[in-house]
Amino acid sequence: MAGTEGEREAALRLASELEKLGLEPRLEEFTLLKGEGEARLWADGREFPASPWELTGSGEFEGPLNLGGEPPLKGQVVLTHDYVRAPRVVRWRKEGALGFVWVRSPKGEVRRPVLAEEAARRWRLLPGVAVDWEVGLEIRWAKRVRVLKTEEIREARSQNVVAVLEGKKYPERLVVFTAHYDSVPESPGGVDNLGGTLALLGIARHLVERPPEKTAILCFCGAEERGLLGSKAFVRAHRELLEKTLLVVNLDVMGDPLGVLGARVLAGRDAARFARSLGITKVSQGIYSSDGMPFALEGRIPSVSLFTAGPSNFWGHTPEDKHVSLRALEEVQPTLNRLASEVLKGEGLPFEPEIPSRLLREVRRYFRERGVV
Repeated sequence: MAGTEGEREAALRLASELEKLGLEPRLEEFTLLKGEGEARLWADGREFPASPWELTGSGEFEGPLNLGGEPPLKGQVVLTHDYVRAPRVVRWRKEGALGFVWVRSPKGEVRRPVLAEEAARRWRLLPGVAVDWEVGLEIRWAKRVRVLKTEEIREARSQNVVAVLEGKKYPERLVVFTAHYDSVPESPGGVDNLGGTLALLGIARHLVERPPEKTAILCFCGAEERGLLGSKAFVRAHRELLEKTLLVVNLDVMGDPLGVLGARVLAGRDAARFARSLGITKVSQGIYSSDGMPFALEGRIPSVSLFTAGPSNFWGHTPEDKHVSLRALEEVQPTLNRLASEVLKGEGLPFEPEIPSRLLREVRRYFRERGVV
């Protein structure tokens, strides 16, 4: 989990592996907000287990339930199963809601959800809690719900692990490779994203053995699961590199033993054709909720996000995300390595490095819905 000693230990291990390859990694630290506290919930006088929705603050409230969060909301408690975004919480507060109760999916996704950090810094928000699916079924027709939530918000530290392989012909032309190494509470993070982390280490090994013509920046991102905080921090710290960066290659959700290698291309149609030319069959254009997005928002930099689409992905963000296969990763690594070599060859890219205007609008909408812009 981001901002913990475990994440720090993982970063140090990654740095050690990169040093073994002859690279000189650095840990680039950044701050984040963490909320620590507890939540209790009673429905018609009976107590049920609940957990805090992080970064929504403290509060005690009691009232009837409003399913779905539609007006009128004054004096009511919102009960919802849709994932909660900051602008919705702001609207609920303005309309007089007391707080909210979020019901997890039946598979138990996200054990300790967190609101966007930018929204927590900007707005006064409604206190919220999360409950399991089974609890949601039991409290659905309760006449009144009472919630007690306490939260102390403090700053913590995370870090990106960054290594650079300077291009031997075009060192001022950059391609950034990203993979996040953090997970969510109670999830071992197998396909999301141990798989992507190992795949990026594989690319690092490949590029050390075959030095690139352009400069490759490897960024193992911390705190992705808390709102892409590692990639946002990298962009803030290295704005001078944005004009030189042609592309981001992002590896997120990989290693499903029954998965097929896919690519989500935040770029033009010729970029999608390029991905297919490498033998990647599941290729589509559009946004991908991962570490390529801040580069698109701040620098209009296109990205190719690579993943393995398969049934194990269903267990992402749950305690069951442990079905990651080294053998499956070994099968796709040659394709990943070839993609890395192709985009690092020559002065330009095998396709036009631009994002169509309709996709840029999707990028802004993505961040607007999370209270970031």
